[in-house]
Amino acid sequence: SYYEFIKDYENRNKILSEYEKLIKENNINKGISNFLFSKAIVLSGEEKYEESLKLIEEAYNLSNSKYKKSSLEIFKCAILIKMNRIEDAYHLFLKLLKDGSIIHQAFEKEIIETIKPLFDLYIKRNEKLSKNFIKFMIRIGYEDKLNTKDIYNYMDESELLKRINKIKDKNIIKKLKDKLKYEIYLFGKLRIKILDKTIYEENFDRPITAKVFKFFLINRNKFLSKETIFEELWPNDDPKKASAKLHTIVSNIRKILINDEIIISSGGNYGLFTNDKFYIDIDDFEKSIKYAIAISYKDIETAISKIIYAFNLYTADLLEGDLYEEWIFIERERLKQLLSQGILLLSDLLIKKHLDSLAIVYLESSLFRNIESKTFKKLMDILKLKNLEDRIEFWNKYVERALK
Repeated sequence: SYYEFIKDYENRNKILSEYEKLIKENNINKGISNFLFSKAIVLSGEEKYEESLKLIEEAYNLSNSKYKKSSLEIFKCAILIKMNRIEDAYHLFLKLLKDGSIIHQAFEKEIIETIKPLFDLYIKRNEKLSKNFIKFMIRIGYEDKLNTKDIYNYMDESELLKRINKIKDKNIIKKLKDKLKYEIYLFGKLRIKILDKTIYEENFDRPITAKVFKFFLINRNKFLSKETIFEELWPNDDPKKASAKLHTIVSNIRKILINDEIIISSGGNYGLFTNDKFYIDIDDFEKSIKYAIAISYKDIETAISKIIYAFNLYTADLLEGDLYEEWIFIERERLKQLLSQGILLLSDLLIKKHLDSLAIVYLESSLFRNIESKTFKKLMDILKLKNLEDRIEFWNKYVERALK
């Protein structure tokens, strides 16, 4: 109700009365502060500033949330400015800057516009700007108001990443690139996470750029000759044209991923090499299954948890949308077999722990993802032992339909 109220300006009074009724009928104590805040917003819109201020004070005293209290005080600053009580608003603004709570707030554009005079007043009165003020200006996208030469030193990596094309200082760019870490997900569709930024396949400049990047990922940690790359990707192209195309695409990949060394070239060979800055889900999956296999004879509990962890990573087949590339198909089938191997071991370990029902759950879940003969046989054997005729009939029909 509160969020509907924030969005729907035309029906605010009607929503407010419904909100008040809900609170009273259900005795929602936590909702009272939000309700008063909402009512204060309405009164402010009607230019009833004194009444609005009283409700803000009441809401502030009822709230136990530091974040909510900060929101109330920011709104109070806006009301004070509308009442031409600039000094009162300024002193409240200083308090919020000092405790730092204002830095982490989400702001509506209307509020920012209202309290803008406080920014100019602070810059005018303070020769040396505080760290919190600079961070606040960055947070709301007003860093252009600042003359601080080293402004980028106040930004975290996520903020720097958003502005990387504007930064001219090579040392700051290098510092940022050194801190970047990559999470690459290949189960399902390709996606790359860099800090809080996610790059999807459609974010690449062209489909061919994404395809080449996927090719290097599948063939990671080894150098590939140009001839090998051309044979797999552009077998019918003229070698000179293919070479120019590859050079351009590799350059674009480096720009998109903000890393000049994401793909290394040496002596006409190219390769993508991973290190501790890279997390790749299929590597994590494979390591977990292999580790579980290695320790299963001596540590059943750890082996079970590792296989379940790997199973949860396998959200979909490897690059499921790429159906016609042989180099993806081979790796996809290998990972399917590894999944099957892990699930068969998991079912054996669960049965040893007398968790037969859970073994059935994982075998069935695996078959829904991938019809595999050994997994199917294992499931049938357990279902027969348990005399679960309805499940046997279901799976016989399901597999028959799937194979057709």
